[in-house]
Amino acid sequence: MNMNYFLVMDMLVNNPTWLSGLIDGEGSFQVGVNKRVSSAGREYYVVNTTFYLGLHTMDHYVLEAVRDYLHCGYIYQKGPAFCSFEIKAKGDLSSYLFPHLDKYPLCGSKRLDYLDFRNVADMVSKKQHLTPEGLEEIRVIKAGMNNARRKNFMSCVQKGLI
Repeated sequence: MNMNYFLVMDMLVNNPTWLSGLIDGEGSFQVGVNKRVSSAGREYYVVNTTFYLGLHTMDHYVLEAVRDYLHCGYIYQKGPAFCSFEIKAKGDLSSYLFPHLDKYPLCGSKRLDYLDFRNVADMVSKKQHLTPEGLEEIRVIKAGMNNARRKNFMSCVQKGLI
C-alpha cells in the first residue's frame, strides 16, 4: 500500500468533512433515463443513479481510501491519466454515501445536485419511475441538475436555496 493511502485514510477517519470537500470539488451525481425493449417488444424505461469521483491516476490511492472508508464502490481506469470511483448500487448509495453526505453536507450548487440525486434514488426505490408521471418528474429533475443548474446558480442563491 502507498504510504499516502494511510495518510488519506487517517484524514477520512479523523475529519470526515474532508471527503465532502473532495466530493464538492471532484464529485458528480448522474441520473440516466434509458429506453429499453423487452424480448416481447414492449418498451420500458430504466432509471440509473451513479455517483462518480474522478481524479488523476497519480491519486488512485485517494480513491482506494475513499472506497475503503465508505465500504462500497468500484474504481475504474478511464484512460491513461484518469480514474474514477463509482457507486451505482442503490443499496450502497442509501447505506453508505447518503448517510455521510447528510451528516457532512456539501456546499454550493453541488448540494442541490445531491438533493435532487437523492430524491430520484428515493423515487426509484418507491417504484415511482414506473408511472408516466413519476418518469416525467425524474426527467424534469435530471434536466435541472449539474451544468443546467450551474447556469442558474445565482438565481438559486437569490431564492435562498443555498
